[in-house]
Amino acid sequence: MQFFQNLIDSYPYMGGIFSDVVKQSTMFSGLLGKMVRDVYNLRDPNLAAQVRKLGYRHRVLYHISDSMYDALGTSLVRTVRHWLLQDGIWTPEIDWAWMAVYNLLATWMKEGGAWEHTGPPPQASQPSQPAQQQTSSNVRYRRSGSVAAPKSTDGAGPNDGWERDSEDPLPR
Repeated sequence: MQFFQNLIDSYPYMGGIFSDVVKQSTMFSGLLGKMVRDVYNLRDPNLAAQVRKLGYRHRVLYHISDSMYDALGTSLVRTVRHWLLQDGIWTPEIDWAWMAVYNLLATWMKEGGAWEHTGPPPQASQPSQPAQQQTSSNVRYRRSGSVAAPKSTDGAGPNDGWERDSEDPLPR
């Protein structure tokens, strides 16, 4: 619930898309738990296909835009950071890991949402790796400033003191 409260406090326009915050919180918590448990399966093409289909449904049924995924990601990382700071276990590497995983999933959701007018392609269950994913999802980020004083990046990564490190791609 804290995540949704942070999200709505920071982005009031997001409040109208959640008809049942308690139910949505339970579903989102389940998704986060699955992300943590299955982090080593992120390269599974079936997972990418499932997330893209979910992105398509979210665009068509709930009118979720790309900018809304960005707001969700920012609020998610801030909430996780808050919890970990309270427990005294936050590190920049943990922050980066949450942003990297969320950015990958959000990229897939956005790709699925792009099917809004055409519908998912027939081969959506076995996707090839699109060029956009190759350039945007397989990128590491490095610390470039303080969390308290965010700076703008090149627009491709998180906007809270992290910048793209194009020389350091994620391991394949």
